[in-house]
Amino acid sequence: MEFTTSRTELDAACSAAVRLLPARRSDPVLSGLLLHAGPAGLRLAAVDNERALVNDIEAMVHTEGSALVPGKPFAETVHALEAGQVRVRVEQQALVLRTPGARFSLPLMNLGLHPGVREPPPVLGELDAARLAEPLAVVAAACSTDLALPMFTGVRLRGRAGTLRMTATDRYQLAVADLPWDGKDFDVLVPGKVLGEVTRRATGTVRLHGDEDRFALGWSGGVVSTALLATPFIDEQRYLDEAADAVVELEAEALAGAVRRAGLFADGRGAVLLDLGEDEVRVRATAEEGAGFGTASETVKASVTGQLAQHFRSAYLLGALRGFGSATVRMRVLDGMRRTLLSSPDVPELRYVIMPIVGR
Repeated sequence: MEFTTSRTELDAACSAAVRLLPARRSDPVLSGLLLHAGPAGLRLAAVDNERALVNDIEAMVHTEGSALVPGKPFAETVHALEAGQVRVRVEQQALVLRTPGARFSLPLMNLGLHPGVREPPPVLGELDAARLAEPLAVVAAACSTDLALPMFTGVRLRGRAGTLRMTATDRYQLAVADLPWDGKDFDVLVPGKVLGEVTRRATGTVRLHGDEDRFALGWSGGVVSTALLATPFIDEQRYLDEAADAVVELEAEALAGAVRRAGLFADGRGAVLLDLGEDEVRVRATAEEGAGFGTASETVKASVTGQLAQHFRSAYLLGALRGFGSATVRMRVLDGMRRTLLSSPDVPELRYVIMPIVGR
C-alpha cells in the first residue's frame, strides 16, 4: 500500500477518530486505525465494540492495499507534521510516513485480527447538514458527561408526524429542537458524544440510518455509527408549557455578554442573579468572601412583565443563550425552584429549559 494525500485532511480524519473512540478498549486491536487505499482514494476507519467512524479522503494511490496502524501514535505523528502533503507506504512490517526531509515509521498491527467495519443500518431519511448541525450541537451540549447515568448522556431523536425532535438533558438543563422531517418514523436514544462529532464534520446532505440496535449518520465522505442507549427517557413536553410568573424579552447576545462578565465575579457555584425590574434586567454576582474578587452588577435593557429575582449557574445561562445567537429571546420565569423556559420567534425550532439554584 502506498498513497499521497493532504496532511490537513488526514489530520482531521485521524483526530476525529481518536476523539470518538474511548481511550481504553478491551481488545487492543481496536485501538488501531484501518487504512485502505483503493481506486476511489483513501478510506480511514476506526471501530470499537459500540461505535465506528469511516472517512473517505482524496488521495493519489500509488499501490492499492490495506494496513492497520496504532491509532493514537499515527494521529499524533500526522498532527505534528508541517508539510502540505504526506506520502504513506507499507515497508515490510512498518508503515512509513515521508515528507520532504523527514521519515517516520510505525509498526503495523495484525490486520487479520481486525473485525472490519459493519455497513450502516437502513436509511430513515435525509436532512441538510447546515440545517441540522447548529440545533443538534446546541442540544448535544445539554447532555450529561456522567457515565453512571447513561440516559442523560444521550440525545433522543424522534421522527414523527413531519417533525424531527432532538432532546437532551442533564437534569438541570433541557434542550429541545424541532426540524421538518419527511422520513420514516423512529425513536432512538443516541450517545451525545457521537452526535457532537458529526456536527463538526458533516457537509451536504446527511443521511439518518437506524434499526432496533444501531444508529448512524452518513454524509459525502463519512459515516459515524453507534450502538443505542437502551434506557428510557423523560417526557420533555411537560417542561415546555408557557406558564410564567414573569416574562422577559431582550437581546440574547446582550444578556449573554452581561452574564459572561458577571460570571467572573461569581461564587464557587458560578451563580449569577437575574433581578427583573421595570424595563431592565440587572445581572449581579458576588464572589465568596476571601476569593479575591468583589461584586459585579450590569443592567440590560428588556421588556419585562412581572418582577422577581432568580439565581442561575452562569454556565447554564450561557449554554441556553448560545443557541439563540443575536436573536431576541423570550424568558418565561417561574418563581421558586421551578424552571425557566427560553424561546425565540426568530429561532422557532429551539426551546431551552434551565433550573434555578438556591441563592446565598
